[in-house]
Amino acid sequence: MAPLKRHASLVPFSHDHRHILFLAQLLKKGSPRFQGFPTDVEGKHTYALRFFQEQLKGHILKEEQILFPNIKGLEARIDELVEELKSHHTEIFSTFERWQTHAPDMNELNEMGIFLEKHVRTEERQLFTWLQQAASEELLAELGELV
Repeated sequence: MAPLKRHASLVPFSHDHRHILFLAQLLKKGSPRFQGFPTDVEGKHTYALRFFQEQLKGHILKEEQILFPNIKGLEARIDELVEELKSHHTEIFSTFERWQTHAPDMNELNEMGIFLEKHVRTEERQLFTWLQQAASEELLAELGELV
């Protein structure tokens, strides 16, 4: 089955996800050398902290404060997945909070890169697909106005 075209109301989230996936790749061991981006542990750590403050934190809050409350109760599987995703968000926040005072090593950076990629893929491939199948056009349009 071909993937559903992303509904316009979810495009801002998907756009953010592309940037988060870039961060995930940058943090992984053996990542490609992206011109102009850090390759050493200290540089990746600094970049990740800045990215968290400038983009990732706001993205997560938008999901938690706008998206998740507005889709609650659509389907049990969506509600269960949202709870899992919220626990991921808690882990992401606690990791970045810890990184404010404790510099990670390459293994920790790699683990976060893998975790972020898995998290984003779950939102894109499961949550958004299920949401587009279950939600009315009116709800999706309303989400678009809130984002």
